[in-house]
Amino acid sequence: MAFYLDKNHPLSQQRISQFEHYAQLFQLILEYSQAQKEMQIAKVIFESQQGILVSDAENRIQRVNQTFCEITGYSAEEVIGKNPCMFRSGLQDSKFYRTMWASINRTGKWEGEIWNRRKSGEHYPEQITITAVKDGNGIVENYVATLMDITQSKADTDEIERLAYYDPLTGLPNRRLLLDRLKVAISAGDRSGKNCALLFLDMDNFKTLNDTLGHGVGDLLLQQVGKRLEACVRNCDTVARLGGDEFVVMLEELSESGIEAANQAEAIGNKILYSLNQPYYRDWE
Repeated sequence: MAFYLDKNHPLSQQRISQFEHYAQLFQLILEYSQAQKEMQIAKVIFESQQGILVSDAENRIQRVNQTFCEITGYSAEEVIGKNPCMFRSGLQDSKFYRTMWASINRTGKWEGEIWNRRKSGEHYPEQITITAVKDGNGIVENYVATLMDITQSKADTDEIERLAYYDPLTGLPNRRLLLDRLKVAISAGDRSGKNCALLFLDMDNFKTLNDTLGHGVGDLLLQQVGKRLEACVRNCDTVARLGGDEFVVMLEELSESGIEAANQAEAIGNKILYSLNQPYYRDWE
């Protein structure tokens, strides 16, 4: 809208007042339009694919979005006015939360992984960012938490790690993990003075068994052998499958005396041979 003035006809005070009134109306209209746009943007952000929780300065929940309700299983009415500690799983101790709040108070933000609890009681992992919202004087007015349920992501990561470090047939550590553990064991032995031992095993006539009874039976036998090997050693030891019918047993924390350590390894070796030589039955399946 535009106003055109005739310089030959000066404005009266009444007309000037009218124009000032129009200007104020236009300003209000523009402010209202801008506020509507900002509200629409805020709505789009709030109803995002991430869960959002807004609490006041006393950490009382003021608002949550629909994604938050879907993740936690709680309705908005069930959580408004309550403290977010109601979602704690108990898997983190008080020191964890003190460190978290110290970071928020110092930097205004904390981001990390946390285990929380759904309404059903199920524990689940969550990637969460907590941000302190302050006024012009630097006083905290609100806390805003954005969060994602990373259950599937962690499951995928665990599966990738399992495929990278564990034998898919027996579930035993593979060659890669064995080498990693061997390096750690050697370093620990250098510090403590205790000895380690490696036992290499393969199975006689395994190819003949595969050829006559089939690979399915061969796989079942390998699985049973892996279980028997694990039952013969201690928690600090490692049983690994290198591939085919080849296994390795790594014994740690043996005696500092070389002779005594050799005797210990021999005793465990005899125990393994006895266990593996017991009959295997076709009803494994």
